Amino acid sequence: MQGEWLPGGFFLLINGSAKYTDGEFRWLEVLGYDPVKKTHIGYVFWLQSGNTATYTMTFKDRSILTGGQGWRQEWECSSSGSFGLAG
Repeated sequence: MQGEWLPGGFFLLINGSAKYTDGEFRWLEVLGYDPVKKTHIGYVFWLQSGNTATYTMTFKDRSILTGGQGWRQEWECSSSGSFGLAG
């Protein structure tokens, strides 16, 4: 994954890809902050299918809790600064 701050510094654009046994999976993500809801929010666009999703993020200690409609994930930050799924 590669990310870059968009002009103004309020949104982060991520260009992601992952390889699986049945091919490569690619997506675009826009991360930002919703001041009305007072929460961090992400928008995902999957390039192969055209599907989209919206999710929220909560930051706690060395973890990021993410969740959308019908799903939740927890990501942990290692001492080296890399992230991976918890558990």
